[in-house]
Amino acid sequence: MYTLPIRYMGTKRQLAPKIGSIIRDRSTGPFLDVFSGLGTVAGQLANDRAVWLNDVSAFGATVANALYVKNECEHCNFGDKIFYKNYETHCRRLKARFQRIYDLECYLLSEGNLEIIEALQSEMPYYKANNELHDSWLNKYDYNLFSIGYSGTYFSLSQCIQIDSIRYAIDKCIRRCVGCSTCLSQYLTALCVAASKTSNSTGHFAQYLTPNSRNARRVISQWRRDVLSSFEVALAELRGGSPVFKENKVFCAEANELLSNFRALGQSPGAIYADPPYTSDHYSRYYHVFETIIKYDYPNLSGKGRYREGRFSSDFSIKTKAEVALSNLVSNAAALGSTFFLSYPSNGVIPGGIEKCIALVSQVFARTEVFTFDYAHSTMGASKGSSRNTVQENLLIGRL
Repeated sequence: MYTLPIRYMGTKRQLAPKIGSIIRDRSTGPFLDVFSGLGTVAGQLANDRAVWLNDVSAFGATVANALYVKNECEHCNFGDKIFYKNYETHCRRLKARFQRIYDLECYLLSEGNLEIIEALQSEMPYYKANNELHDSWLNKYDYNLFSIGYSGTYFSLSQCIQIDSIRYAIDKCIRRCVGCSTCLSQYLTALCVAASKTSNSTGHFAQYLTPNSRNARRVISQWRRDVLSSFEVALAELRGGSPVFKENKVFCAEANELLSNFRALGQSPGAIYADPPYTSDHYSRYYHVFETIIKYDYPNLSGKGRYREGRFSSDFSIKTKAEVALSNLVSNAAALGSTFFLSYPSNGVIPGGIEKCIALVSQVFARTEVFTFDYAHSTMGASKGSSRNTVQENLLIGRL
């Protein structure tokens, strides 16, 4: 199964083979990952059974759709000249609109003059600094979201024009087809991969790098990178992935709400795997740009990081709420009659640590097992110390 080249907080990429083997030996029937992220664990089981993936973010659900839902569309074709025709048309339109600053940026990036590039940032188009652009933002037209929302931050103006033009071309192509949810998801996931590879950041979108004498070479190098070519490579890799089952499903909901809905609908997966957030860091802070690429909804942006207004906050990341959230999750899984698998580190936010997690599972399920692995967690940029922390990762299993 194709693995997305995106750094993802809490990923189980290295542990996935071990976790997948344990799940395979102890359960049958459809496998549901209620916090699927990039779908790493599901990839270990996708050749054996139907996999159901859920993520509360549009980005996570889009990735799951791109990787695991069968694409039966015969109409969409990336090689179709209509994509490039629309891309080039919109590129010309946006370049003409921002001609002076676009030409100046191209010249300064080619020269690599740090002082002038720093001054250039204040001239970048931003919807909050210009009444005309603000009206355009509020009216949500022109496919210029990144050009007037993110220029000179994670991306150069030139890169923002490329992102907007790819997004425009995607929508134009998809409108020609019927029932193309997987095609659309592959296009959008490829654009997220391209944004990740070309962004001026430390590998996520908590904050962009401000040009200075220490990082100038890196910033200029990233701002010069071509978004379209990275998009093309990512899309080709996505479309060359492994075949998937028709029975696979994707959901976009809060985990406990999803399981409650399953009970109401009489749906019951054979295995439920949960890898909930375990730190006080909310995932939405790190992936808000991906969410905006997917939704393209002109959200209100705030802070230096240009965060989306109304970003999702998980109860699993709030110390005073995490225990209740996990208790409800365990109870909901048991009510469905499913075998329950919980990944949780020894240093999670739940008061009482892993012992409390074991107690919550044991209260509901008749039989429990615990597997423990040494694992290095990424701290997503070392904002709180070391870039990686070695911890004990635990896999708890509950069976009725």
